[in-house]
Amino acid sequence: MRATPSAISAIAVNVITVSKLAAVTTAALVLDFLLLAGYSFGEIINNALDPIKGAGPVSFFLAMAVLPAIGAPVSVFTISAGAAFGPKLGIHLVVLFSLAAIAFNMAFANRALRPLFQRLVLHLGYRIRSAGHLEATGLVICLRATPGISFPLQNVLLGLADVPFARYLLMSCCVAWPINAAIILFDP
Repeated sequence: MRATPSAISAIAVNVITVSKLAAVTTAALVLDFLLLAGYSFGEIINNALDPIKGAGPVSFFLAMAVLPAIGAPVSVFTISAGAAFGPKLGIHLVVLFSLAAIAFNMAFANRALRPLFQRLVLHLGYRIRSAGHLEATGLVICLRATPGISFPLQNVLLGLADVPFARYLLMSCCVAWPINAAIILFDP
């Protein structure tokens, strides 16, 4: 008996879904074990970022630009940037470099990842339409203000909606910059 392409597709989707669920469950169990063993999230994050911080601000902000583009959480960098480099560079430069890293992430998502995801979405049978001027503004604000949607996924979704870069940057600054600046300034 020969399997149809749609049956193979359904099996592949189920395998991918189960794999993702297993990865998330494993990560949660590891974090739970570390917490029970006496580690704190702050300590884990600081230990992971110590080599990057130790390499200096250029390496740190390059990592902040590149790693979130491939899935690392940008909040980890934002939270530690002020404490690590505020006294050396001044808070205004830390906020400016953070903004440059965010802009690079959107440009990367729009130029490099958009064609890949666009083909995937079209292959799955969905139609993509560009966001209009007002829709683009609302979409950026909604995605940036909604917790839980990862930064790289937000950028890919905004790229798929063909949000103009200037609008993305302006609206992202309006939403994320005050939050990021507060985190950088007031992080102990």
